[in-house]
Amino acid sequence: MPVIGVTADLATLEEFTHWRVMLQGIAELQAVPLLIDREQAGGVRQWVGRIDGLLLSGGGDVAPLRYGHADADAFTANVSVLRDDFEESLYRTAVNLGVPVLAICRGMQLVNVIHGGTLVTDLGVAGFSAEKHRPGLEQLTGPAHEASVEPGSYLERIFAGLPQTGMVVNSQHHQVLNRLGTGVARSAQAYDGTVEAIEIGGPAPRAVGVQWHPEVDWPSNAHSRRLLERFVDAARARENSGAAGWEAIA
Repeated sequence: MPVIGVTADLATLEEFTHWRVMLQGIAELQAVPLLIDREQAGGVRQWVGRIDGLLLSGGGDVAPLRYGHADADAFTANVSVLRDDFEESLYRTAVNLGVPVLAICRGMQLVNVIHGGTLVTDLGVAGFSAEKHRPGLEQLTGPAHEASVEPGSYLERIFAGLPQTGMVVNSQHHQVLNRLGTGVARSAQAYDGTVEAIEIGGPAPRAVGVQWHPEVDWPSNAHSRRLLERFVDAARARENSGAAGWEAIA
């Protein structure tokens, strides 16, 4: 079975009440979840060498200095420069070695910043609906708002046979992508025009990022389940044949 490396801060994992659902989803799709914490023993290359897919999970805000904002930005919270650095190294190594990457929420934001993009530090201040995008952790298993898939995107192929407009997603974030980084393409947008998904390195990308949390609502959301299924398919192809990125399901 393919091994999916899942980034995590083990010291605060219990605060994320849905982590069991996340791991259950990976296991149900016949893959083995492996939690990766920066404080665990082992170097980045050693970790990436043990996995067939990398899931960059959600969490605290990306350090604003990484994308040109003041270090003490009033709207950022739970910043960990060490986690940013560690996960950037994991991401770059995984992409270079052809390990497929799924980046979720904070993970997607970090990937955009790694590629030279920027973030909106707070949705409410920027004039977007904080209530729609951050309804609370207790609401994460249910729908929050609609999103639409970009025609011609890789995500459109992943969701073949499912609705491409009016896609309902969950949500729990207060920051969004602003300027897209080099090589980063938008593959879905929320109802208000904010970026809901990205892909890097098409037509068969090395990484796919989403702003919503498919690892939480996969039991009830067809789009989320399909995304996790295809991610595990890509990891399985990597395990069996050495396929690079998501190319096996292009």
